[in-house]
Amino acid sequence: MTVARSGIVKLLPCLGLIAVLAGCDKSRIDDLVSRLPSGSSKAQSTAGTGSAGAKVTTPPPEKPTKSEQATGQTQTVNEASLIGLSEAQTEKLFGKPASVSQDPPAVIWRYAGRDCGLALFFYMDVNANAYRVLTYEAEPKERDVSSCAGALHEEKIARSG
Repeated sequence: MTVARSGIVKLLPCLGLIAVLAGCDKSRIDDLVSRLPSGSSKAQSTAGTGSAGAKVTTPPPEKPTKSEQATGQTQTVNEASLIGLSEAQTEKLFGKPASVSQDPPAVIWRYAGRDCGLALFFYMDVNANAYRVLTYEAEPKERDVSSCAGALHEEKIARSG
């Protein structure tokens, strides 16, 4: 088996899960595949377009917030950085969730801030045997996820600092 083929074979369970979670809607599958962690670059470059040579671009990282600069912490929290977070990493960024619920196969952590709320949907990563964030929602729906996540992170820093 060639190296490229073995890489694709390793990704099949992940892509199968994405297809199930997306209800087999191709546009939803492409959206979810584009949000895979950067360690899954082979999946990003091939699954969304069907061409092995296609490149996927990601937005440049955002600048640290004022509170991150003041405390010396350089953790950038934006929409792209949420995908793939473990439960421990999420708690480090935002603190304990306001509520935790289960909607199998997902575990949902909800955070409530002054101006917005954030729901993070964790699914089992069978390779790591751990739950990881696969998708998210901001409340209110019109709220930008990156700005909400950044605000919640700043609130967590203010509480602990």
